[in-house]
Amino acid sequence: MKSKVCIVIPAFNEEATISQVINATKILNPECEVIVVDDGSTDGTAEAARRAGAYVIKLSKNSGQWAALKVGFKTALKLGCQVVVSMDADGEHNPAEILALVKPIIENRADVVIGSRFRTEGVRMKAYRHVGIKLFTWLLRALLGLKLTDVTSGFRAYRAEYLMPIINKVRERQYGALEAIVILWRHGARFYEVPISFRPRRKSTKGALRFGLNLLRSLVRSLLVH
Repeated sequence: MKSKVCIVIPAFNEEATISQVINATKILNPECEVIVVDDGSTDGTAEAARRAGAYVIKLSKNSGQWAALKVGFKTALKLGCQVVVSMDADGEHNPAEILALVKPIIENRADVVIGSRFRTEGVRMKAYRHVGIKLFTWLLRALLGLKLTDVTSGFRAYRAEYLMPIINKVRERQYGALEAIVILWRHGARFYEVPISFRPRRKSTKGALRFGLNLLRSLVRSLLVH
């Protein structure tokens, strides 16, 4: 029996790119359900997503990327999805690589698959971003023993059974990437990485220092609380 795969895309003011992302995803993965969570956008993101054929949930206010993801995950479970992929709305993630993320779960080799930008040759990104990702990756490797290379990547696939711990326990509304890993590690999830291509963001709304400090705060809290 084939596993039903859902793609969850949180989106905030991504009218310019959301249709292209959805269309490419549907063409390359025609059997997948695409769920877009409009995180309180003030532009035409929701309308563009609906026209492109996505299942759209529109939040009344901007709640944060991980708050929106949790809404999408709940919807995916209601739709009976067995594997759920999270990806960005701005075109940074390549829909052609969804199958590679899903495959280890379908083959029962993993429960959570992370798309790693550092398992690809010649990755180019701003130096501060590169250093920050490497630092957090080293911390999780040292603290949890996880042999990962890209712990902040948002391009991930999850076995459906591991979505409820995220829904119930991730407290961060915006900076939940590390917290989710800690929670799933504590629930015994098997992690795996696959190489993905890296396409720089069209825009960034997160200041580098603020982003790093908030990730550190969320990591410390997740280690102490969960």
